[in-house]
Amino acid sequence: MKISVIVPMYNAERYITGCVDALLRQTIGDLEVIVVNDCSTDDSMALCQRRYGADPRVVLIQQPRNMGPGQARNAGMKAARGEYMVFIDADDGLLPEALKEMYDVAAATDADVVHTGGVLVPYQTPVPDDLSTLKRSQLIKSYWDRGPCRDDLRMMEADMKTRLDNWMRHHYHWNAIAKLFRTAFIREQGVTFPDLPLSEDYCFVFHCMLRAKRFAILHRCYYIYRICMDSLSRGSKTPAFLAKTLRALFGVSRPMERAMEGIPFFDEHPEYRDKIIDHSLSVLDDFYVTPALQGLGRAAAEADGTVREVFRSHFGYNARCAANLFYNYHDTLPRTEDVMDRINQSDYWENALASGALHLLEEDA
Repeated sequence: MKISVIVPMYNAERYITGCVDALLRQTIGDLEVIVVNDCSTDDSMALCQRRYGADPRVVLIQQPRNMGPGQARNAGMKAARGEYMVFIDADDGLLPEALKEMYDVAAATDADVVHTGGVLVPYQTPVPDDLSTLKRSQLIKSYWDRGPCRDDLRMMEADMKTRLDNWMRHHYHWNAIAKLFRTAFIREQGVTFPDLPLSEDYCFVFHCMLRAKRFAILHRCYYIYRICMDSLSRGSKTPAFLAKTLRALFGVSRPMERAMEGIPFFDEHPEYRDKIIDHSLSVLDDFYVTPALQGLGRAAAEADGTVREVFRSHFGYNARCAANLFYNYHDTLPRTEDVMDRINQSDYWENALASGALHLLEEDA
């Protein structure tokens, strides 16, 4: 089997059949779809059992309790039988030719990872439940990587310093979607998603970027990203959401440090270990923590028991001091744009398209 597609699912009753049906229509053919139900409270799992229970191409896994998308992906990775694996969210989609073209690149380059740094965003309101019904002319191309648009295909630099510098410049995007990973490589290196409520994919992709002998970068957009949806990283700024961002902020250093263990470069250049940790903390703070806190307000955050418990569980007796330092520092920051909220608004994409900054997919057809 060439590819295992791993789909973590939580309350995706509206979208899951459109997602899975589209995957089964991929032009590569030789694949399996592994749906991992993270204890949905809707009819998602029952719907999948009725529709795919007798289909040998679909594997249905039930998590023992709700543990988040990272742990659901880990469960899918354990069951994967494909030569390569790819991750897709239950409410998103892929172009029909995506997996075949990515697999062909992997086979031609002997790559451990095939990375695509772009997504396709539906240019239609409302967005249909089944993204596969969209025409190519209704999809906007957007590249997340900040690196130069060079050749259609290139290989990541072998030099570790260059890799790390480009990682911190956002030349390689850290989301686990839109990438193909060699299954044997993942298992040999022991790469898993850490138990974090956010940034688990950041840690996973960083680990792969460090360890991959051959890392192919394909400058194309295949992944159809659904906007205006609530999720762990998209939605209203509530005390519960702020608490999730803080748990990720306080917990991200350990898995990042584990990823760097045993790599001689970091023994020779210990300053890079600190740079990487600082960068990961900065990404979380800029993209999630600060917008969540500013959206909620200091008074509401300090008054919430869930938020206070995060500080207590991490800092113990020093929780009050740590919280004061945290809030006092963030009081000095200017108003920060909520990037994650902005990119999940349709007018953001409409304005970018109208200005000529982005283009529809059909122009490349």
